[in-house]
Amino acid sequence: MFVNLAEHNNSWISQVHRMGKFTELCYNIVEEKFYILPTFVYVFDSIPPSSLPEYIHLHTLAELVHFKDRFKIESIPYQIKRGISKWQFTVRSCSTSKRCKYLHFKAQVLYDSTHRPENVIFWVQDVTYYYAQRQKLKRYAQIAQHSSQSIIILDAQQKIVWVNKRFEKLSGYRLSEIKGKYPGDFLRGELTDKQTSTWIKVSLDEQKRVRTELQHYRKDGQTYWVSVEILPLYNKKGKLKKFLCLMTDITEQKKMEGEKNELIVQLIDNNKNLEQFSYIVSHNLRAPVARITGLTHLFNKEQLHDPVNLKIINFLQDSAQQLDQVIKDLGLILSLRHPEKNSFTNVEISKVVDEVIKELNPVIRKTNALITTDFEEQKVIFGIENHLKNILIQLISNSVKFIRQDKQPHIHISTAKMPNNYICLRVSDNGLGIDLKHYGNQLFTIYKRFHLQFEGRGIGLYIVRTLVESMNGYIEVESEEWYGTTFSIYLRKK
Repeated sequence: MFVNLAEHNNSWISQVHRMGKFTELCYNIVEEKFYILPTFVYVFDSIPPSSLPEYIHLHTLAELVHFKDRFKIESIPYQIKRGISKWQFTVRSCSTSKRCKYLHFKAQVLYDSTHRPENVIFWVQDVTYYYAQRQKLKRYAQIAQHSSQSIIILDAQQKIVWVNKRFEKLSGYRLSEIKGKYPGDFLRGELTDKQTSTWIKVSLDEQKRVRTELQHYRKDGQTYWVSVEILPLYNKKGKLKKFLCLMTDITEQKKMEGEKNELIVQLIDNNKNLEQFSYIVSHNLRAPVARITGLTHLFNKEQLHDPVNLKIINFLQDSAQQLDQVIKDLGLILSLRHPEKNSFTNVEISKVVDEVIKELNPVIRKTNALITTDFEEQKVIFGIENHLKNILIQLISNSVKFIRQDKQPHIHISTAKMPNNYICLRVSDNGLGIDLKHYGNQLFTIYKRFHLQFEGRGIGLYIVRTLVESMNGYIEVESEEWYGTTFSIYLRKK
């Protein structure tokens, strides 16, 4: 019976014979025998080809497999009685080299004309190589799962197929939430560099390797930095199969780089301040001291009632007051540069503006200045309340001082949310404006005045910049002569 089947499939048997990995068995249900092919020895090599029988019994076949797997062979009659027509299973078998082989059985019941089970055909394949590869992949998966790097596997369409535990822990997303999605749809946000994101997309479309740094967003909205490397993976035919994405958390490294850059900026700023203080000492302090020294030489000590002495005393008094004012200015600047950290609070900016307007009310009324505000976008600023008040006093005072006589003074104060975690406080006016082409680099320099027809010491804007920088912010200015000025103060969110 099985010989006819073998002859009918002679070409197939020859192919299997060459491969040495496949055979067929025919189990006769009535006789309880397995009829075998010559290729049987290439799957069960414990039987020599010279002594290969025409058939073997059920218990003989069971003895050829590992003792822990014999029940799978012994349960074949039971499976037939249950009416199962197809099933499959894998068993272990020891080869002549005492190496464990993995054999996969596929069973198909054949029925007679009365639909009673008559024979069972078993296709048996040696899957040792595939099993070893699967075990190797499992080991690789375990390594990837517990890797210190975040790993994402994308399909050829750049959608997520798999992520490891490290990625889930870092991002806060579970695989079940993001499988089939594009990583950029949920990992990127306002602070993610758009140019870099576009470059990554273009590179992947062109199947190029990617290596860069990017700012990502966790599920809870917090940001973190990653070093990203994406590799295209191809099959044996050279067709794109997947992308392997490796990510390393470099948030602390970026934080240290930021602190380093801030320190460099601070050192540069301190150097500029030293130069500025040197200028103050050499000019603004030396001038009144030199006058005092010269006047003391002119003082007539022999004739104290000399009328000239009275004038000299008046000049001495003026020079001493000027010297005292410079020393007070220096003390003020030094005190403003090092605020206490615990003085930072959430400041309701509208209340501060109301206090400033109330304090400056006499001069505002005198100039008939119109003050408008818009704090809808950002009502609270994280900073030092007294600093914010002094900044607004200086800027609004300048706005009502340097006015155009042909226009009603208009001052607009507003807030806005900005990218990169900043808030902007703006003060705009329609006053005289400043020629930034000539004076832009001197604008925040101490004792610099640009409208000499007005009284002043030229220290207001220097104080403003000092206060802003003491709150870890920065200030920008837009201005044009006769068209007003806008000061934009950028402060970090909490």
